[in-house]
Amino acid sequence: MKKHAFLIIFSIMLITIIMGCSQSNKTSCINEIIFQLNWTDDPTFTGEYIAKEKFWFLNKLNVKIKQGGIGIDPISIVISKKADYAVVGADKALVAISDGKPIKIISVDLQRNPVGWIARQNLKILSFEDLRNRKDIILGDKAGTETSAILELVLKRKNMNIKPQAVSFDFSYFLANENVVYPVYLNEEPVKATLVHNLKITEIDPASEINGGIKMYGNVIITHSEKILECPKQVDNLVQGIKDGWNFAKNNKEEALAIVLKYVKNEPNYVRNTMDRTIDFATNMYGKPIPPGHMEYTAWENTLKILKEAKILAGDVDLKNAIYMK
Repeated sequence: MKKHAFLIIFSIMLITIIMGCSQSNKTSCINEIIFQLNWTDDPTFTGEYIAKEKFWFLNKLNVKIKQGGIGIDPISIVISKKADYAVVGADKALVAISDGKPIKIISVDLQRNPVGWIARQNLKILSFEDLRNRKDIILGDKAGTETSAILELVLKRKNMNIKPQAVSFDFSYFLANENVVYPVYLNEEPVKATLVHNLKITEIDPASEINGGIKMYGNVIITHSEKILECPKQVDNLVQGIKDGWNFAKNNKEEALAIVLKYVKNEPNYVRNTMDRTIDFATNMYGKPIPPGHMEYTAWENTLKILKEAKILAGDVDLKNAIYMK
């Protein structure tokens, strides 16, 4: 009798534990999701805005998109589980993974890194080569960002002994200094220079062979490592929504613009042109048309190689563990 009672009690306890574990897993996979951006609202996040308006809800994902900005670290926010997913630069994601942080890369948002430089056309600077013996020119650097490392690598590969000068992040610096080769994101500030300020400029892309041939991924999507184990279907649905968002933007530009303008409070023509450039960064890998969200190991290996050469990344990264590919 006592043995029978013990078995009943044991069975009840076991069922309770199993139900508790099941409930815990269910709670962690609840589809109330926080998605953290790495900057304030702008057309760089076109795919995410359209995913929210047109696709995520189809899989019952209720996603809140939170703006980033100065002092906001999306990686720390994901690690602390204050956000479920985030957009970050590929360089920052790989450095964090190399440092043992529990995150994984689940998709690529921008197939090309958008860091570049612009100069007024009258300076006749078409490439970094044209900066040789030009002591009248300021070569700008945004200290403390990936721009610094990319610039240092460009000068190393080109064997150029030029000392860059730290410049303001505010675009007004470019407007006030006519002799500066100014660091920008090539999907954004060139539009501001030409469309908003009517300036004739030259764009200098470090991906071009004449400028060092530095080719690597741009923004990526990350999540906590545990999220993939606990909620793989949610991860897949979230990524697919962003892919669908970029595809929609590419094929339905006017409707996409109307959606982006709900989030980005700026002049429509500026937003349209910036959005168009960003769509190209999301769907074109250095001249090769690519489906949104596409990832391949060879491109990641090249990104790693560049980050190590630029001394951004010191440690090793096991790409098979760093990247989640369905």
